[in-house]
Amino acid sequence: MGMKSDGSMVNGDVADNEKKARVRASKMEFKRLDEVYNKAIHDFYLAESSSSPSAKDDKWEEYIFVVRRRFDYQNKFLKSYVDIKSVDLRDVLREVLKDVSGIGLREDKPTIEPSLLFNYLPQLESELIKERNRTEKEQNKTLIQHLTILTKYIESDYAPIVKRLYPLLQHQEITFDLLWALFLPNTLVHTTCAGSNESRCLKLDWGEQKESLERGKFFQLDCHYIDYDGKTFGKANAVLEIEEFRGARRIDSLGVFPLAYHDEEEKIREKLIERGRKFLSLKGMHYKFYKGLAFFKRKKGVVRLNVHGRVMIDPITFRRINPNYRMSPVKETLHSSTNSLGNDDDSENENDDDEDYCGGGRDDDEEAEINTSNNNAKPKPNPEAVLKRALLGKPQRSYITGPDGKLNLKLLGGVADLAAAKKKLQENGKVNEKQGLKEDLIPEEMTEEELLLCSPIVLGFSFGDKLWAEFAVDRIMEIEFNNDAFESLVLPEAQKTIVRALVESHAGNKDSKVTFDDVIKGKGKGLVAVLHGRPGVGKTLTAEGISEFLKRPLYMVGAGELGTDPRTLETQLSRILDIAHVWGAVLLLDEADVFLERRSVHDLHRNALVSVFLRLLEYFQGILFLTTNRVETFDEAFQSRIHIALRYNDLDKKAKRVIWKTFLEMVAKGECLPGDTPRQIVSKEELEGLARRQLNGRQVTIFDKPIPSTEFP
Repeated sequence: MGMKSDGSMVNGDVADNEKKARVRASKMEFKRLDEVYNKAIHDFYLAESSSSPSAKDDKWEEYIFVVRRRFDYQNKFLKSYVDIKSVDLRDVLREVLKDVSGIGLREDKPTIEPSLLFNYLPQLESELIKERNRTEKEQNKTLIQHLTILTKYIESDYAPIVKRLYPLLQHQEITFDLLWALFLPNTLVHTTCAGSNESRCLKLDWGEQKESLERGKFFQLDCHYIDYDGKTFGKANAVLEIEEFRGARRIDSLGVFPLAYHDEEEKIREKLIERGRKFLSLKGMHYKFYKGLAFFKRKKGVVRLNVHGRVMIDPITFRRINPNYRMSPVKETLHSSTNSLGNDDDSENENDDDEDYCGGGRDDDEEAEINTSNNNAKPKPNPEAVLKRALLGKPQRSYITGPDGKLNLKLLGGVADLAAAKKKLQENGKVNEKQGLKEDLIPEEMTEEELLLCSPIVLGFSFGDKLWAEFAVDRIMEIEFNNDAFESLVLPEAQKTIVRALVESHAGNKDSKVTFDDVIKGKGKGLVAVLHGRPGVGKTLTAEGISEFLKRPLYMVGAGELGTDPRTLETQLSRILDIAHVWGAVLLLDEADVFLERRSVHDLHRNALVSVFLRLLEYFQGILFLTTNRVETFDEAFQSRIHIALRYNDLDKKAKRVIWKTFLEMVAKGECLPGDTPRQIVSKEELEGLARRQLNGRQVTIFDKPIPSTEFP
C-alpha cells in the first residue's frame, strides 16, 4: 500500500504502472498491426503483422530459372510456369519477346509460360548461335551457358510434342490440344465476317485454351484489326473462338486459321490490301449505292438483310444515334513499344473482353441491339494522352536515373519539363504544331500489313429499309444519278423554275459564310415547301427529282414512322430532322395533313401533335417537302412557316401525252442494245388515244408494253 499526495492510499502495482504511463505519439516510428478475430472470446484483437512475403528471401535465387507447376485446391494440375532468375536470360527474352503482348518482362524476375518459350525456340537458338559466333573477347560466357540450359530444357520437355506436332503440320493438319502451337502471337489469321461472309484478316495478340461449364473447352484468340470510328483510325479488339473438336483437322478447314495456310495466300493478300485502300477512301461521310448482304447486331447473333439501294456511310452519326450499339472502341496505339516520354510501356492489351461479331466473336447474354444498353470498357490512357494532360497543366509522374544508378521520381508539370517533353515528341514526329497531338494511324502512311488488317465493314444507314446497319466494303458502289429526272417532271415551266431557284439558293447558302438568321440564332434557316393535289400528279416525283438534281439523299418519312403520341413524335421527328440536316438530305414527309390539321379547343391530343410539329419545324435548317391532299385543313400557324406552296392540278391531255411518251421511250431504250436505234413502240395516233384515257401519272407506270390499238376508244 502507498499514499498519494492528497493522503489517499493506493495499491503498489498500480503505482508502478503509473510510473510507466504511455505518452501519446512519443515514439518516432510506426507499427504494423493486424485486427484478428478470436473465436474463443468472440471479439477482435490487435496482433503484430507478420513480415511481408516480398521481404522473405528467395530460396531458389541461385537457379537460372525455376519450372513451377501450379495445382488447384484439389491438387489438380492447372498450368506450368517458368520463373526467370538469370539477368542475362531475362534481357535476351525481353528482346526476343518484345512484340508479344500479354506478358510482362520488365519485372526483375519475370514469369513466362513454357509453351511460349517452345513457340519461340528457333529465335532463342538463333540468339545462342549469334552469341557463339562472336569473338572470344566479345562473348558473354554466362549468357551462352544459360541459353544452352534453357534450350535443352525446352527440347527435352517438349520432345513428345514435337513427335506429334511436326508430322501434323507437314500434312497441314492440327488437333485441338495442339492449337496453342499453331497460333503464335502476332500471327496474321484469316476468317470470314459473320455478318457479310466476306474474307478478313486480323492480327493475333494472344491465344489460349479455356473451359466453361456451359460450353466446355474452346480455344480463344484475342486479336486486333484496324477500324475507323468517324474521327480516327486505330486498333479495335476482336475475340475469335474455335470450339473443341475430335481428332485431326485440316488447318484451312477451321473457322480461324493462320493466313500462311490459305491456298491462295498471295491472291487473298492483294484483295484485302486493295479493300483496305477502299476502306480508307470511305473516311468521313459518303452517299453511295449498295447491293448485297448487310447486317446489324442483336442479342444472340446478327440479323442479315439484302439491301439494293442507296445508303449513307457515316460511322460518326451511326455511333451518335446508336450509342448503345455493341462495337469495339477504336484505340490510339503506338508503332513503337517505347512511350512518348522515353519510358518503356509494358501495359497489356486493354478491353480483353471486347467482342466483334464481324470477326466471329462469341455471343453472350449482353444486350447488343440498336438503342439498347452497352458497357464498353474505358480505354486506358496512352503515353501521348499523358503528355497532353501534362501540357494542360496537370502534373504527371516520370522516372529518371540518378548519378548513383537508382531510379528517382520526377513530377512533370514545370515549364522546362513540358517544353523538353514536347520537343522530344516533335523530333519523333508525334506532335504537330498546328494540330497538336496527331493520329497514330495516318491513312497515307499505312503499311501493307495495316491495310490488310482494315475492317471489311463500314457503318451506315439504308434509305430503302430505314435501318442502321453494317455494310460490306466490297459491295459499295458509286451512284448513277438521273440528271433528267427533274426535267422530265410534267409541271408548268414557271413552277419548275421557282422550285429550282429556291433549292439552288438554299443549297448555295448552306456553305456560305454570310447567312441570315432569325432574331434567335438557328431559327428560320430551312426551306419548307407544301405540294398539294390529287394522287398521281407528281408531288412525290418533284421531291425525288430535286434530290437527283442536287445529288443529295432523299429521306422519305411516312406518318406511321412518326407515331401519333406527342412524346414519340417529338423523339422520332427530332432524330429525323437532325439526321437530315447533318447529311444535307432532302426530307419528304408524305401525307403530312395528320400533323398539320387545324387545332381546336376540344381535341387536346391533336393540338399537342401540331404544337410539337410547329416547334421542331421552326428550327429545321434543311429542305423539307410536305405532300398532302387536304391543304384547306392546315392550321393557320403553318402559313408563316411555309416558303412555297405548289398546287398540282389534274393531268390534262397534253401532260398525259408527255408522260406516255417519256415512259414508252424508256421501254424502247431498255429493249435495244447499246448503239442501236430504239424502235417506235406506238404511232402518233396510238399515242393520242393513250393520252385520252383517264389515268394519272402513277397508273401510267403499270403499263410496260403498248396497248393494242383496238382497245383505244
